[in-house]
Amino acid sequence: MTDTKLSRREVYLFAERLKGRVVETPLPASADFSHRMGRPVLVKAEIMQHSGSFKYRGR
Repeated sequence: MTDTKLSRREVYLFAERLKGRVVETPLPASADFSHRMGRPVLVKAEIMQHSGSFKYRGR
């Protein structure tokens, strides 16, 4: 794996490029997991991304 260092400016530039392409997905509580763990368990619903994946893949 390559160790790539990004500047703060580069991170902001990439974030701008992703606007409108990446969806802010919900963070619902899982009733089943919460019951089993005895505390609230939240599940990030990344399957709701346009790509159907938690990783957005560039072109």
